[in-house]
Amino acid sequence: MNLGRLQWNIQWPLCCMTCHSRANCLLLLVLPLIFLLTSCNTLSSSPDAQKPIKIGIIAPFTGPLAASGESTWRGMLLAADEINAKGGVLGRPIEILMRNVGDDSAAGEQAATELAAEGVLAILGGIYDTVILDYLDELHAHNILYVNTWATIPTILKNGYDPNLTFCLAAADKDVMLLIAEFTVETLHAQKPAILVEDSAWGDSALTGLGDMLAQFGVTAPLVQRFAVGEPDIVNEVDRLRQAGADALIMVARSDEAAAIVRSTEALGWKVPVVGHPTSKAGNFTERAGVTAINGVYILQPKALFEYSNPAQTALIEAYRTRFGAADPQATANWEGVARGYDGVQLLALGIEQAQSADALAVVQALEGLKTKYRGILKEYSAPFTRESRNAFTPSDYTMAQWQQGKLILAPLPNAPGQ
Repeated sequence: MNLGRLQWNIQWPLCCMTCHSRANCLLLLVLPLIFLLTSCNTLSSSPDAQKPIKIGIIAPFTGPLAASGESTWRGMLLAADEINAKGGVLGRPIEILMRNVGDDSAAGEQAATELAAEGVLAILGGIYDTVILDYLDELHAHNILYVNTWATIPTILKNGYDPNLTFCLAAADKDVMLLIAEFTVETLHAQKPAILVEDSAWGDSALTGLGDMLAQFGVTAPLVQRFAVGEPDIVNEVDRLRQAGADALIMVARSDEAAAIVRSTEALGWKVPVVGHPTSKAGNFTERAGVTAINGVYILQPKALFEYSNPAQTALIEAYRTRFGAADPQATANWEGVARGYDGVQLLALGIEQAQSADALAVVQALEGLKTKYRGILKEYSAPFTRESRNAFTPSDYTMAQWQQGKLILAPLPNAPGQ
């Protein structure tokens, strides 16, 4: 603005005819303009524009399933590092907050309350189904998104909330049971499969689902044994199934109990195919069972983990080595957890970017209609969520893997009977 030119166009009132009065009047005219320009600049650089977008994780970092929480958290940190190095999301950095919660619903609710007070946009993680279900009320009361990375019970997603703030990056139990039943009967050619399943709400749901799926493949009365959660010695249950003539063993167990099961088969000298639920390896399964005992055990895994040419996975491996010092990150039994945490944060960032907002409900709507394709670690995500479908994974995203010398490889197909 040229104030000199403006002066000639001003019709000065009589009270401002002196030079001194004119100067005062001019100041009165200019000061509001200066205030307006300063206010606009202040608004454009408001404190919220610089505040971090906080994402939490509620998961076990101690106890038998600590590795599931640790691996997911590390993946989240690596995603935040990458996003922040590029300037953040909407110019704001990502900050990861963690809470250590094991199989304790009261602690889970307290952690959710604390993270809500911290102003988190979303929470990832969790493997104890009942703990997650008990703090969903708290999350929905505070409009906090939840991205499930390990638990498989269906009621986490089918929770009755509207709007539903939950999403999932873990295989649904019904899909897991279908794939396990199909592999056991059609590929392993088992005619008398047995099921070892924990005595819990999750075990009840899994047993019903697995029984239904086995029936689709002609097995109507599988052998069943239950065991208590945390039971260190399951040899008697395993031996009953051996004596009953089971020709395949399906274990629906978390890592400690799964380790006890395969140690029992080894101690009994029972050479039987063992097929594990994906959560069997969520903790320190390899260390607790021993490399010899787990050799040959089958377990469902995301196909993409075996796509070694994936540039996103190659970059993540290198970033993991740099930050955490692991020589061979994929050798860990919980690389899947790293991938889930990493992909979860990246998908949230895409939702925030599309919504052009860190408002939870706006991000939910963006995720339900995500336009950007994202080549992640666990899969290529193309419109992964809708209002009706909250799980990004389908049976086609999984394959059967097998432990060989302490590492997971794509499962070789066994010979048919008589070959």
